[in-house]
Amino acid sequence: MKLVDAVIFDLDETLVNTYPAHIKACKKVAEKIEEKFNKRGLTEALIQHTQRLDRNRNYDRNSWWLTFLLSIGLKADIPFLKYLTKLYWETFMKEAKLFRGVKSTLSYLRRKGYKLALVADTDGIPSFKRERVKKFGLALFFDEIVIAGEEGTKIRPHPSAYLLTAKKLGVKPERCLVVGDKPFTDIKGGKNAGMLTALVLRRYWPTNPQPTIVITSISQLKEIL
Repeated sequence: MKLVDAVIFDLDETLVNTYPAHIKACKKVAEKIEEKFNKRGLTEALIQHTQRLDRNRNYDRNSWWLTFLLSIGLKADIPFLKYLTKLYWETFMKEAKLFRGVKSTLSYLRRKGYKLALVADTDGIPSFKRERVKKFGLALFFDEIVIAGEEGTKIRPHPSAYLLTAKKLGVKPERCLVVGDKPFTDIKGGKNAGMLTALVLRRYWPTNPQPTIVITSISQLKEIL
């Protein structure tokens, strides 16, 4: 794509296979809730609850557990909610893995002269998403990392994080390609910023709005760019 000077990536489910990690982490949390309140069979309900909140762009894990407990007529104090969040992230980080070909593709794009950036939504804990990027060994590949919902930006699909990134890169928005797996955050946010978009097909989502291109793996970018 001759019209592209910079490629802006999402993190979760785009570069990192996080969905299985999320399921396992929720299972651990559900087990602790069941143990504390002498309940059984909460795992599936908790997973569905977290997915609804994530779809509605609520990324505060403490809020996830609190609202779930309230929905089934239970209450918990803040220390227990924080304990569940700590357990969730410990399990999540242990299980989450990079998708195949991610580092080789990022290295290729850098050699080709593209500016690379990462834009991802906050995890609800200031600076924690940046720490996750470092732990996955990805930070050195990017010229800029911007966390939407922090640094004076709003969570996506608001375009502020993408526009800030383009400004930091010194690239016009229309010459940026946003790569992500979710139409309602990555693609919509990129289009709101006036950027080209590439949807990575990881799970089924209604494809609205339509991306510029659709790919099935990050490695395909080497054939396109």
